Amino acid sequence: MATSITRDIIESSLNCRYKAHLKLVGEQGTLSEYELLLAKKRDEGRRRAIAAILACHPSEEVKRDVVLTPDTLKQGAVFILGATLEDGDLVLAFDGLKRAPGASNIGDFHYVPVLFSQSRQVRKQQRALLDVYGLLLSCLQGRAPGRGIIWHGREPRETRVRLSPDPRQAERLLDELRQLRAGEASPRLVLNRHCSECEFRRQCRAAAVEKDDLSLLGGLSPKEVARLISRGIFTVTQYSYTFRPGRMKRAAEGAGKKHDHALQALAVREGTVYVARRPELPDGRARLYLDVEGLPDEDRYYLIGLTIAEGGTRRRLSFWADGQADEASVWASFLQALGAVEDFVLFHYGSYESRFFDRMEARHGGDTQVLARVRSRSVNVLSLIYAHVYFPVYFNDLKSVAGCLGFRWSASDASGLKSIAWRCAWEATGDESLKQKLLTYNEEDCSALESVVEMLRSLGCERPPSADGPGPRVADVAGLDRQYRHRYGTPRFALPEFARITKCAYFDYQRDKVICRTSPGVRKIVRSKKRPKRRLWKVNQEVECGTPVVCPHCGSRGFDQHSRYQKLVIDLKPFRGGMKRWVTRYKVRRYRCRKCWKTLLPDDYLAVSSHKYGWVLCSWVAYATVSLRLTYDALGEALDDLFGIPMPSGSLSKVRQRVVDHYQGTYESLLSALRSGRLVHADETKVKIKGLSSDGYVWVFATPETVVYVYAPTRDGDTARETLAGFEGVLVSDFYAAYDSLDCPQQKCLIHLIRDFNDDLLHHPFDEELKRQAARFTGLLQAVVETIDRYGLKRYYLHKHKREVDRYYAAESRASYESELARHYQHRLMKCRDKLFTFLDYDGVPWNNNNAENAIKRFVSRRKTMGTPFTESGIRDYLLLLSICQTLRYRHASFWQFLLSGETDIESFTAGRR
Repeated sequence: MATSITRDIIESSLNCRYKAHLKLVGEQGTLSEYELLLAKKRDEGRRRAIAAILACHPSEEVKRDVVLTPDTLKQGAVFILGATLEDGDLVLAFDGLKRAPGASNIGDFHYVPVLFSQSRQVRKQQRALLDVYGLLLSCLQGRAPGRGIIWHGREPRETRVRLSPDPRQAERLLDELRQLRAGEASPRLVLNRHCSECEFRRQCRAAAVEKDDLSLLGGLSPKEVARLISRGIFTVTQYSYTFRPGRMKRAAEGAGKKHDHALQALAVREGTVYVARRPELPDGRARLYLDVEGLPDEDRYYLIGLTIAEGGTRRRLSFWADGQADEASVWASFLQALGAVEDFVLFHYGSYESRFFDRMEARHGGDTQVLARVRSRSVNVLSLIYAHVYFPVYFNDLKSVAGCLGFRWSASDASGLKSIAWRCAWEATGDESLKQKLLTYNEEDCSALESVVEMLRSLGCERPPSADGPGPRVADVAGLDRQYRHRYGTPRFALPEFARITKCAYFDYQRDKVICRTSPGVRKIVRSKKRPKRRLWKVNQEVECGTPVVCPHCGSRGFDQHSRYQKLVIDLKPFRGGMKRWVTRYKVRRYRCRKCWKTLLPDDYLAVSSHKYGWVLCSWVAYATVSLRLTYDALGEALDDLFGIPMPSGSLSKVRQRVVDHYQGTYESLLSALRSGRLVHADETKVKIKGLSSDGYVWVFATPETVVYVYAPTRDGDTARETLAGFEGVLVSDFYAAYDSLDCPQQKCLIHLIRDFNDDLLHHPFDEELKRQAARFTGLLQAVVETIDRYGLKRYYLHKHKREVDRYYAAESRASYESELARHYQHRLMKCRDKLFTFLDYDGVPWNNNNAENAIKRFVSRRKTMGTPFTESGIRDYLLLLSICQTLRYRHASFWQFLLSGETDIESFTAGRR
C-alpha cells in the first residue's frame, strides 16, 4: 500500500524532492544526532506554545485532537490544537487553527493555520507549509485565509505571516507529491545544503559519488546544474573537460574574482591543487588561529578556541561559557588574551568569526584599541582560497580542505552540526565527556586551520611545494597545456629538427630557395627583389629659408655663412577631386656667430626639419586608420601604390602619434564638456590587447553633441566614476551594476529591457504569465512613447504619466507569479523602479541608450572589420582620435577637413560652418 502524504513528507519536499521520494517509497534512513535534537526541540517548542495558548484562553474555547471536517469547524472553537485532515491520499496533521473574523461557508468566521516552531526566525519553508495549509483550509471552509500564525522561539511569541494570494504554487507542490506517490515521476538526485542534516545523507552521497554527479560540487547552484545537464554534461569528470586554461589568465593575473567551477572539477579529477594566483598572507611576530563555536539558532556563543604560535612555541587557549550569562566574561577574557600579544595576525576560516566579532562588540563592547587591532589584522583564509587556489575537493569547507592535506579529526564524523548536538546534550546532562569532545573538536579545528594557512604560505613562496612531497600535487594554472590553436609567428618546438623542417616550408623560403630553381619567372622576380632601386623623389617645390636675426646663444646680430643644407619634406597635396604626392625641398645656409663662434640655423628651417612628413600626410594617416579603418599594413601598401610613398608600420605609428599629441588638448576639452553637461549616455565593450591575457574594455560616454571613448583594463566602476567626476546631470545607461555607484540621477535603457522581454518570450512562447507581464509593461511604455512622439522629451507633457507608473508598480508589487521568469522580471522591475522612469521628471532625457550604442558601434565595427588586437598605447591613441571623429560626425562636420585645418577647438571649427 502506498504511503500517505503527510506533513513530514511535505516538509521533506520543501527541503529536497528526492528526500520526499525516498520517504514515499518507504526508504528508511539513519537519523543524525542533529535531527534527533531538532525533533526534541520541536516537541519542546510545541509544548511551550500550547502552554502559552492555554494560559491565555479557557479550556472551553480550545478543542484538541480532532479530525477536521466542515462540521467540526462550524462548532466555532477559538483554537483547535492537534487537528488532523484526512482527504484521500492526504493525512495531514495541523499544529493548530485559530478562529478569525470574516464570513465563510462555516459561519461568520473562518480559520487560519497555526504552526509551532523552535526556531527564532520565520523561515521560507514554514511560509510555504502555511500556504499548503491555507489551500486545504479553503476547501473546507470556502474561504482562503489571508494570513497564518507561527509560534516560535524559546519564549514563544506569535508572528503573523501573510499567505500568498496565488494558490498555484501550493497546488503544484501537492500535484508533484501525488505524482511521486503514484510512481509517475522520479526526481533526480541532487545534493544540497539540507544534506548535512538529512537522514539519507550517507546513501545519497554514496550514490552521487558513484555516479560522479555534478551536484557534488558544492558551489554549483541548481540552476547551473540544470543548465549543464541541458548541454549533455552530467558528471564532474565531464565538466572538468570544459575547462579552458585561457579563461584563467585573468585570474592568474589577479584581475578576476570569479570562482571557476570547471577548474574545481579538474582539480578533483587530477587530485591536484591548482594555483590561479599565489595567495599573499600577511605576517607578524605571532600567528593566531581562531575558531568559535556557538548555537546559531539561539544566537549565542559558548566556546572560543585560540592557538598562539610565537617564536617556535604554541599556546592553546579555550574560553568556555557554561551559559549565556557567562558570554560577557568569556568575551572579556578573550580580548585580554589578544591584548597581551603585541604583533599578531589573526587567521579564521569563513565569515562566521567576522560576524562573531561584530555581534559581541555590539553586545558587550570591549577595549577599542584591541578591537581596532583585531579588525585590521584579521584574515579570512577562505577569501584567500576562493578563486585563487583550487584544492581537489568538492567544497571549500575547512573539513574538506584540511582533510585533503592529510589532517584528521579524532571524531571521524565531527562537524559543526554535531557540535551543536553535543552542546545541547551537555546542557541537558552536564556530561563532562561531551564537554571534552567539544574542547577537543575546537582545538583540532584551530590545528586544521593552521595546516591550511601553512600550505597557503608555501604556495605564496617563489618556489611552491614539490610535486614529490607529502600531500596533493601542486600545479600552476598558467602552466596548463592549452588546446592547440594555430598562431602566426615562431612556435615552440619539442625537437630542434621540427624547427628546421618547418622553416623549409615557409612561403618566402620556398620561393627564394626552391621554386626559383625550376621556374624562370620566379627566378627573375627573386633577382629583381634582391636589387632594390634607389628612390629618386621628384621635387615639386623648393623653398629657400631665411637668415637668423640674432644668435640664440649670445644675442649677437653678426653672422658669417658657413655651409649649405637641404631637407626633403614628403607630403600630400589635396586638390579638387583627389590628392597627389607633394615633395618640398627646403634649402638653408648654416651660419657662424662672429662673437661666440657657435653655428646656428634659421628658425623656419628648424621648424620643418624636425619632421620628415608633412601635416597633410600625417592627417591622412590618422583619417585612414580611424574613418576608413585601415590597418597599418594596408595603409602602408596604399601609400606606396597610390602615391609612391613607402612607409613601414613603425613610421606610420610615429606619424599618427604626432596627430595624437596635437589633439590632446581637444580630447581634454571634450571630457570637461561631458562633466559640466546635463546628460551623459554610457556603454562599454570588450577589446583584445596584445601582451595581456585578459580582455580590456572600451567605455563610451556621449551626449547628443559630444562623444568620449576611454580605455580601461577592467570593467569595474572606477572608470565611470573617474571619467565623470563632478558630473551632476542624468546618466543614461544599461543595467550593468557598475553604473549604480555613481552619485547622480540615472535612467536605465528601456530598450534593453524590451529586448530581454522579447528574447525570453521567443524562447518561452508558452509562458502565459510572462506574456501578460510583458504586455502590461509594453502598454504603459507605449503610451509614454506616443506622448514623446507628439511633444518631444518635455517634462511638462511627460509628468502626467507618473500616476500611470505608480499604478503599474502598485499592481506589480501585489502580483504573485508561478513562472520563474515572471518572478525574475518582477524583481528586476521593482529593484530598478527609481531608475526606469527618471526621464519623466527632466527635459531632454531620453528613455533609451541609443546615443551611446550608436557611438560604441563605431568601435565595434572597426573591431569586426580589422580583427587585429591593439597595444595599450595604440588603443588609447586610437580612441582619442575616434572621440574627435565621432563628435564631429554628431555635429555633421567633416573629420578630414578638421584635420586639414589644424584647428584644435571643435567649437570654433563647427561654428564657422553653420
